[in-house]
Amino acid sequence: MMTKHKTKIGKNAIETLTLSMYDDHKTIYREYIQNSADAIDNAVKSGLLKKQSDGYIEINIDIDERQIIIEDNGTGVKSEEAERILKDVAASDKNRDTDKGFRGIGRLAGLAYCSQLVFETSYKGEANKTTINWDAKLLQKVLYDSNHNEDATDVIELITSVETLPEDVNEHYFKVILNEVNNDELLDKQSVRDYLKMVAPVPFDRTFSYFYNGFVLKYMQEHDLHLDEYQVFVNNEPITKCYNTSIYDENGSKKENDEVKELAFFDFRNPQNDDLLAWGWYSISNFEGIIPDHRKNLARGIRLRKHNIQIGNENTLNKFHKDTKRGNFYFFGEIHAVHPDLMPNSQRNDFTPTETCKIFCEQLKNVFSQHNKMVYFASNVRSAYRKIETETKLIEELESKKFINKEQKEEHIQKIQKAQKDAEKARKDLIKYESSAKENKINEKIYKNISTTKPTHVSTPSPQKIIDVAEKIRKSDFVFDDLSKLTNAERKLVSKVFGVIADNLPDKKIIPSLVTKVKEAFK
Repeated sequence: MMTKHKTKIGKNAIETLTLSMYDDHKTIYREYIQNSADAIDNAVKSGLLKKQSDGYIEINIDIDERQIIIEDNGTGVKSEEAERILKDVAASDKNRDTDKGFRGIGRLAGLAYCSQLVFETSYKGEANKTTINWDAKLLQKVLYDSNHNEDATDVIELITSVETLPEDVNEHYFKVILNEVNNDELLDKQSVRDYLKMVAPVPFDRTFSYFYNGFVLKYMQEHDLHLDEYQVFVNNEPITKCYNTSIYDENGSKKENDEVKELAFFDFRNPQNDDLLAWGWYSISNFEGIIPDHRKNLARGIRLRKHNIQIGNENTLNKFHKDTKRGNFYFFGEIHAVHPDLMPNSQRNDFTPTETCKIFCEQLKNVFSQHNKMVYFASNVRSAYRKIETETKLIEELESKKFINKEQKEEHIQKIQKAQKDAEKARKDLIKYESSAKENKINEKIYKNISTTKPTHVSTPSPQKIIDVAEKIRKSDFVFDDLSKLTNAERKLVSKVFGVIADNLPDKKIIPSLVTKVKEAFK
């Protein structure tokens, strides 16, 4: 009779779930914050806290001591359950439909980045606190020592210790302590703040409050939606989402003629039963170009979120745009998944591929297809205005412009006539765009926003009389006509020689200064 094999989970499984789990080191902050958020939610449900905003998640980074402490005032863990809950791996009591962290592996994320990971917790009504120490240094030694053949459970027993100490009976909290942190990125307070501003379930920044109160909050109230928000602090500095109304260029200066004008909303529903899958918002601007990758544009791109915690990063939804490298970065925005079947995968960089997820993705492609048309429409409107502006500028320059020779005059005549032809077509196009925009509320807003940035004589798309400039240009003076000391023949020679030089200069901007120097030489 064959002996039944007893399955063994090797020690390498612990490495996969701890030391090799995440690409971005700062992910550990997200993992601990989502667990703290669940504890605060439970504290509200049990009456320990009145509302979410009464809870707090405090992160303290001590660079000198190379220590990180993450603490919340949620329920804490009962002493009789602490060892089981905090030592078991991938065995969670949480509800995957409602809780933010439910796989039971995120709490061990810190093991890769310190010599000792400590969980310290107290439950209200109990006069003690439980401390569980994980020896991360010993863990790595065991994992990489071929002489250690323990299975995963034995390894955990080897590297952990539990201690119970007295505590105030009214205290309730959970602390994560990372001692001797080995990663400088985790100790960079500003980098951590910037990361959490987009990832954590925190309120909007006060500079965005007008849009939040006037649009987002109003939309949620009208559609009976809720957004989880928690007080998160990094070394006593509150963290808020860093959305704002300004768009900055590559140098960090505010872009001219482009900013967030207002927000638009959408939702995704299952066509089979009309269940709400997700809802979202995005910014409406003049779409002058993609939002540059600058720290002041930290929130660029439409982000995917579940329980108001970011899934992936700013690039996660790029694949759903026609322009997979640029399309998402014309916008600020969020998509909040609400259906329980839209579940983050273990790394929280995307959703688990369920049938509901497939439906969601198809609808997402359709919405982003409309976004692409929106950007294309804005580009066409701007292009039409630029053609009118070019015509206007060329005609205005005629009042003071002088030419080097006849050839240059003829070239300029052709240039203006082409600009006039292009501008006339552009005026007709603007009339067409304005008319078609009335059938699309978003395009109508875009057309209006772009038009209001233009001068009156440019923004009015009524046809203008085409000016015959040829005769005016031919009768205009030449640049060197005022060299009175030279004969007509000499002036023509100077003009001809300078024309050859000017035509072959790679940098045309220096021509005016050269004209000045030539005149000075012949005065």
